[in-house]
Amino acid sequence: MSLGLLNLESISQTKIIFSQSKGPLNSGGTLELMMHTPKSGITKKLLRGSVRGRGEYNVSTSNNGSKIAFTTYRFGGWKLGLGDLRESGIENVTKFGKGRRYQYNARFSPDGSKIAYQEYDWGKRRSTLCIANNEGVYQKELVEVSNSDQAFDWTENSEQIVYASAYKDYYNIFIVPVNGGEPTNLIKEERHTFAVSASRVDSRIAYLSSDKGRISLFTMDLRNRKEIEVTTELEADRFKQEGFWAYRTSWSPDGKQIVFNVMIGGNHEVFTVNSDGTNLERITKNKDTDIAPYWSN
Repeated sequence: MSLGLLNLESISQTKIIFSQSKGPLNSGGTLELMMHTPKSGITKKLLRGSVRGRGEYNVSTSNNGSKIAFTTYRFGGWKLGLGDLRESGIENVTKFGKGRRYQYNARFSPDGSKIAYQEYDWGKRRSTLCIANNEGVYQKELVEVSNSDQAFDWTENSEQIVYASAYKDYYNIFIVPVNGGEPTNLIKEERHTFAVSASRVDSRIAYLSSDKGRISLFTMDLRNRKEIEVTTELEADRFKQEGFWAYRTSWSPDGKQIVFNVMIGGNHEVFTVNSDGTNLERITKNKDTDIAPYWSN
């Protein structure tokens, strides 16, 4: 069964995949997958939302761009779908794993052997980051986190995962070894830092911060923990905690650019920018909700 609505030019060309729904965030719109080609500037629909008022969002693709994972309501409750990304579209979509709990935010490891994802136990109100193999077979629980739906990512060597979780009254960025060890708080400041992603080619991470009363994009080099504010001139809206789950950042495969979403005048919009802060470009400009961008190979 083919679920794709877009004839892909080439899997080898980089694409930005994000979710779009009509109206403001959390207003009942159905999330649909959109694909933007930076080279041509063309944005097209990739996949219609499968369940009205829910839909699909938070895409991740394998390192070679052939596999795609996304959060979906098509299997009853929020679960993960896993499929093949072909030139003809998305094929062979199946439920990821056999778990009954809600699942969010699959992320393929850079070496392609594993998938990290978030699992939420409604009975215990407990959220954890988990590891499975690339076919969805559960392997282990990694660390407990504060929210049921949030951003995280593998570091470029597949040895650590960066994630956001509550620290005192704020969200901070943490890092935890995949093979055992305690999490380390990378921020420890009285500001929200969230929507973290890791470069696929070096030791840098990107994230959003509520510093200075507005949302701005930052990077950090994990070797020295030096922070750089990337979007110093972007006048984004203030952070609203109820929309925490919708924000994402993602690095281009070559590590030169970052895609992210913020609110501008009450609407979530998608932007790209060079990692040094130059060439800020707005990808979307509409009254829709545009969230959770991912830069695919």
